Amino acid sequence: MNTKKNYSKPLLALLLLVAGLAGAMRPQRVAAQSQPIPGSSLSWEYISATRTLTITGTGDMPDFAYADAQPWKDVRNEIEKVKIEAGVTSVGDNAFHACEKLTNITLPAGLERLGDGAFGECGALASITLPEGLQTIERNAFGECLALTHVTIPKSVTTIGDGAFTNCWKLASVTLPADAQLGTIGENAFYGCEKLASLTIPKSVNTIGELAFAYCAALKDVTVAWTDAASIPVIQSSAFDYLNLGYIKLHVPGGTKTTYLTKEVWKQFSIVEQPWGDLSTGLHWEYDDATRTLTISNPNPGTPKSMPDFADFDDQPWKDVREKIKTVVIEAGVTSIGKRAFASCAALKSVTLPDGLQTIGQNAFLDCAALASISIPNSVTTIGNEAFSRCTALKDVTVFWDTPLQISAEVFNHLTLEKIRLHVPEGKIGAYLTANGWEYFIVMSDRGDLAGGLKWQMDATYTLTIINPTPGSPQPMPDFANPDEQPWKSFRSEIQAVTIEDGVSSVGKDAFVSCNKMTHVTLPKSVTTIREGAFAGCNKMTHVTLPADAKLDTIGKDAFIRCTALTSISLPKSTTTIERSAFSGCEALTSVTLPADGKLQTIGVNAFGGCVKLKRITIPNSVTTIEGDAFSSCKGLTSVTLPDNAQFTKIESDAFQDCKALERITIPNHVDKIKTDAFNGCTALASVTLPKSVTEIEVSAFQDCKALKDMTVAWTDTASIPKITLYVFQYTPPATVKLRDIRLHVPHGTVAAYQSKDVWKEFTIVEQPLPPTPTPTPTPTPTPTPTPTPTPKPLPEKKISSITLNSSSRVINGEASFRITATINPGDATDKFLSWRSSDEKVATVKVIPTAEKRSGSSLRAYAHPTVETAEVTIVGKGQAEIIVKALDGSGVQAVCSVDVRSTVGNALLPAARIYAAGGRVYLTLPQATSVRIYTASGTLQRTMHAPAGTSSVALPEGVYVVKAGARTEKVFVN
Repeated sequence: MNTKKNYSKPLLALLLLVAGLAGAMRPQRVAAQSQPIPGSSLSWEYISATRTLTITGTGDMPDFAYADAQPWKDVRNEIEKVKIEAGVTSVGDNAFHACEKLTNITLPAGLERLGDGAFGECGALASITLPEGLQTIERNAFGECLALTHVTIPKSVTTIGDGAFTNCWKLASVTLPADAQLGTIGENAFYGCEKLASLTIPKSVNTIGELAFAYCAALKDVTVAWTDAASIPVIQSSAFDYLNLGYIKLHVPGGTKTTYLTKEVWKQFSIVEQPWGDLSTGLHWEYDDATRTLTISNPNPGTPKSMPDFADFDDQPWKDVREKIKTVVIEAGVTSIGKRAFASCAALKSVTLPDGLQTIGQNAFLDCAALASISIPNSVTTIGNEAFSRCTALKDVTVFWDTPLQISAEVFNHLTLEKIRLHVPEGKIGAYLTANGWEYFIVMSDRGDLAGGLKWQMDATYTLTIINPTPGSPQPMPDFANPDEQPWKSFRSEIQAVTIEDGVSSVGKDAFVSCNKMTHVTLPKSVTTIREGAFAGCNKMTHVTLPADAKLDTIGKDAFIRCTALTSISLPKSTTTIERSAFSGCEALTSVTLPADGKLQTIGVNAFGGCVKLKRITIPNSVTTIEGDAFSSCKGLTSVTLPDNAQFTKIESDAFQDCKALERITIPNHVDKIKTDAFNGCTALASVTLPKSVTEIEVSAFQDCKALKDMTVAWTDTASIPKITLYVFQYTPPATVKLRDIRLHVPHGTVAAYQSKDVWKEFTIVEQPLPPTPTPTPTPTPTPTPTPTPTPKPLPEKKISSITLNSSSRVINGEASFRITATINPGDATDKFLSWRSSDEKVATVKVIPTAEKRSGSSLRAYAHPTVETAEVTIVGKGQAEIIVKALDGSGVQAVCSVDVRSTVGNALLPAARIYAAGGRVYLTLPQATSVRIYTASGTLQRTMHAPAGTSSVALPEGVYVVKAGARTEKVFVN
């Protein structure tokens, strides 16, 4: 039975209309592609998978009258991340208003304005980083961002608009720098910020609007910096409306309290002066909260003065910060410390007393429970009772009297003296062991014995010397399980130099770790081993002295790790091993000498990793192993010389990773493997030479080598050419390194072999010339004195002497790009290959324009390389950059074109579309993204694509094609 239903034509039309309307009314999913923002040169793109909205382009973002005027309104309630990229100078009014799931915002440097309501009512936004350079935060920019907890206002901001942070209930911290340029805090700016407990207003502020801080219910502290009556802003009482100002502390500069008491509204606060001022005796005190240091100074040290006594510790002028003080410095010109001066400074750890101090008063440091050491100058003649009573952390007391000062037993009351070290002058231990008040300490001097009969001593210049009284019988230093086992630990922060005398055979483990004032070390020829961590973290040490005939064999693990001031090291011929991380993190190291005729065999894992200033390294023939990461992150390394006939067979993983200045590398014979990430991130690497011994190149070996222009290889037949993948040069396609832009120099007669191999065939293959054939020696004629013809020597290599550019400087006012031509002199130079780079790719990039031969895939012989090379410079952003052209023949010759970009292409007229064919491809240069259709000459649709703005291309078989790009149609011939 036929069950098909029949509908009248009017009814069917009605159903179709209803279905169409329903589809039109359904919210449309935004495509994940860039879309223009009307009224601007900006574009936006929303990626639903990451819920990220990205804004790109240059110039201001337009304002939106309300949230529903946003181009991204259909996904507003989905957006979690907003990324605004460099070039955008403002965020428009209501741009992201009511993005209720927004939690992460990235704002670029160069942003100047946040518009009205820009991020208002973004209820999930908990934090925001505002870039330096921002000038204006407009009205309600972050109003009612209910999750926002803290914000730092850059010093460049001049205006915080009305209601900018109004009703940000959770906002607990607002940071305004002391050197801010802020002039205006608008009405209602922080109205209803109920969690805001403290506030610092910089002295630049001259206007505070009504209700600016009203309903900030948690506000307890306001700090201001105005120092004279004229600069204190006149404000209305409503600025702090609904707050009891008497319960809020107003912290004012020292000595200005009376001035604030004359100012309306301000006088209602509980006024507290800042932590600095004058003592009754004419001394000055000042507390630095950043370093937690209290300093007592004499404005006129030539006239010595005493500190006053304090009847109670609450009489101390610094009582409000007493629990914060970690350091007390008493400067020259102070003769006494008053009674109870620093009593109950519970966090006090360090005290500096001046020469000339005579009296330490009663209870002066009572209950300073964190004080671990004290050095008392020999000018002191009186120490009052309980001066150091209940200083329960005290471990070291240093004194300088040749004759012990007579003190009461109560000076160090409530302490276990038998656990405290007393450092006394040389030869005076006996005197102190019998002196009242001192006899119960652990009395010691600045010298002592080590295991094996070695001795140590410290002199007045803070040079620590290790001595063997019988140098003819060398002895090793002991190892130390941790730095606190060092006998000189109490001097560790004062040691300026270490001298190890002859007769010491090894430097012990952790012997001098963290001697952070030590500047140099002198080692004897008798030392054969520097043990693990011996000088680790000696961050002021600039050099190590070793005699030329030293016997040093092994430099242990971490021996010099993080010696960040060490500038050079020269190893003796005797050294065989540099262990793991021996010199890692030596950031100032510029010179390393490894003797060419030495015995060095092993360079350990990360041995020189992170030596960012190291410029060059030459590996001697003796080396058998260079372990992974050996020179990783040596970002200043420009030259690595490996031995011609290496004894090592592998370039290990990460060995030269992130050596960002390395320009060329020649892998020596016998190396058969280049392992993962060996040269990853060597972004300046322009030339690589590989021997025929290499059989394997692992993934990422040359990843991100963006400057690579020439690779010279030696395999002579198809079977010996290693099989590689694109991942040798990149992590994930599309390529970060475009192989077609790299010249592959192959042996004469092997071009076809390389063109048959995957990946290798993607390079621009350049056939090397045959070496000159020597003229054979002629057969001697039967004469009495035959004279053979000498074998002619190959002609000497002719270096490039100069590179001439057609322009040495360019000023850009809106141009998108320009071309530079480099002429090589002389024209018959042996190696005419050049490298091009930009000093700042955020301003301009540069790319060589291939010759017709390269575009068509033809191979080039080295001697036939053109004497003129042209590159295209593409403008990226405002600023200055240099386009640097450098010869790759080792001559060091280079030329520079200075580029000054004053306005970018965002300010220029859009270029007209251009369509042309070359080298088997159709090229499209379009002013904006456009739909493109390509037809054969007979009208058959061959290809449909969406071409981006700028230049793009597509490969096509040979033939005639009709290309339609928007309203433009061109006929092209592809060959």
